[in-house]
Amino acid sequence: MCEIMRRRSCLYGASRLLLLAALLTFSNTGFAQKKTKKAKEKPVTLSVRDIAANYNIEVAFLSDTLNFAASLDSMDDDNLTMAALCNEIGRRAHEMKRSLKNDYRIDGSGIWIDDRTVVTDFLFYEGMIDRLAAAATARSHYYLLREQQRLQEQELQREREAQAAEARRIAERQADIDQLKKRINRQHSDIFSACDSRTIKDKSRIREYKNLYYAYLAVYNRYNLSQDDISDIYSAQLHELDSMQRHMLDSTLSDNNYSSRIERFPEQLRDAAGMDYTDIVRAYNKYFVHTAVPVTFNTVEEYYRYTRDLDDIHRVQQHYLDAVALRKTIDQNSRIITLQYKKAYPNPVAAYMKLQESYNFTPAFNNESDAAVCIAGLNDFVAMQHIYLRSFERLDSIAMRADTIYMRSRGGLSDIRSAYRKLDSPAQVAPSFRSSTQARPYDSLLCDFEQVQRLYFRIIDLRTVITKNDSRILHAGNCEKTLKNHYRSVTKRTPFTPDFNNAHDGNEFAKNLAQYIDYQNLCLQAIAQWDTIVNDEVEINAYSKSHPNIINVYKRAFNSYRMDRISSDEDFHLYQKRIDALRSLQHIIIEILRSNDVDEINIRMKNLRDINQIKQILRLD
Repeated sequence: MCEIMRRRSCLYGASRLLLLAALLTFSNTGFAQKKTKKAKEKPVTLSVRDIAANYNIEVAFLSDTLNFAASLDSMDDDNLTMAALCNEIGRRAHEMKRSLKNDYRIDGSGIWIDDRTVVTDFLFYEGMIDRLAAAATARSHYYLLREQQRLQEQELQREREAQAAEARRIAERQADIDQLKKRINRQHSDIFSACDSRTIKDKSRIREYKNLYYAYLAVYNRYNLSQDDISDIYSAQLHELDSMQRHMLDSTLSDNNYSSRIERFPEQLRDAAGMDYTDIVRAYNKYFVHTAVPVTFNTVEEYYRYTRDLDDIHRVQQHYLDAVALRKTIDQNSRIITLQYKKAYPNPVAAYMKLQESYNFTPAFNNESDAAVCIAGLNDFVAMQHIYLRSFERLDSIAMRADTIYMRSRGGLSDIRSAYRKLDSPAQVAPSFRSSTQARPYDSLLCDFEQVQRLYFRIIDLRTVITKNDSRILHAGNCEKTLKNHYRSVTKRTPFTPDFNNAHDGNEFAKNLAQYIDYQNLCLQAIAQWDTIVNDEVEINAYSKSHPNIINVYKRAFNSYRMDRISSDEDFHLYQKRIDALRSLQHIIIEILRSNDVDEINIRMKNLRDINQIKQILRLD
């Protein structure tokens, strides 16, 4: 298509050049006539070849239609595109002829495009134009016919491929069915051999196998293996028979078939029970009764129902083995509980022993539903044992943490040890629960006591910090008597010995101790500030002789910030603010004493007595 557009562009460009040349010739002629007034104007002569260029028709196509056909065949476009191109060329040829004959004036000299332009060779090219249009129409029909043939061939090819695929599918299906029939015949022979009395090792099963074979023959004869059919229904029927044969060979007629397992189970149960669980063997012999399953199947569905009945019997038997395994687990856990924890935790162990005595561990069932109830009960008791074992492990951890608390609460923390001894240990509680839901209160008791122990560890740490801070505060050399008295008062009314039995009260107690440590830290900060105040006062007093007026003002201001008593938290906060004010006062006084105007300031402060005026001058609050 790109080639077609390129050729069209070339034709259009050529036609534009021809028209431009014609117009230039016409213009030059007119200009010459203007210059030579006596010269006669000559018409501009055009050819049909020039007109064809305006319609994008190659001139060679007008004179040689064979060239036109050869040019089309050299293009590499599809049939529909070529047919559309031919129709377009034919339409242009008809349009060019119609326009020349109908739209312009015709006389003996030719076709006048306008007053100065005439086409003189139309009669010569008229037949060529008709032949070109006819050739374009013919070629369009040719390409359309060729496209139709291509589509028909394509459809035939698809049909041939579909037929070949269907033939392959039929052949594969036939091969599969033939192979399936061979396997069915081979398995039929194997079933006959397995049921032959001459090949049966256990002669007591000859009658059973004979009945199985006759029942199997009734099913086998329902299928026509000689039928020539490859349908899905017939294939499904053969696969159904094949599956039944393989199941019979693998399960029903094998050495370890359903009947053999059912008959051998009592011996298997005695071996598993041993001498320790003979009560389970006696219960099996007493309660488990099953009737023989008759061999009366005539269809594949009835055969599988027969095998399910046998499997149901054996599955109920297996639950007696499950009971033996669970009893062994229960006894093992009981030995661990009684031997390992009875001395350390007599009350919880006694509660467990009472729970164990209330259970009946001997199975007694004859069907699947009763077996499920029995096994579920044994599993529930094992779950209870695990809860007890986890509880004993937690009690061990509680005992280890108690030893750590006793070890860390020596000396000045002996009151903590005495308080902890008064707690009700969960080891003294006898739990009584028969399910995991009922065990939640005891589990909550253990969790709460573990939190209480963690709080005791925190209290020991807090008390250790309090003891260190107390020694620093009471033995501080520069600590004011007012602050010490207030500290002793707060300490006297603050409880330091724990007296709680639950985690909530313990958290509140630990929170109060932490707040007391915050108070101690504030006291230590005040003591540190007093150390600085005392040191700065030494420097200030060194100027008492040289600048006595300034020193007197300083002492009056200093004494105004002194507090004789701290009786509340508000007073303590005010005390802290006054210490900050004293530090500011000292900074101002030291700055004055170090300034160059100290002598003049000393004279001005000679008769200064009013404390408010002093604070205003020194810019103190």
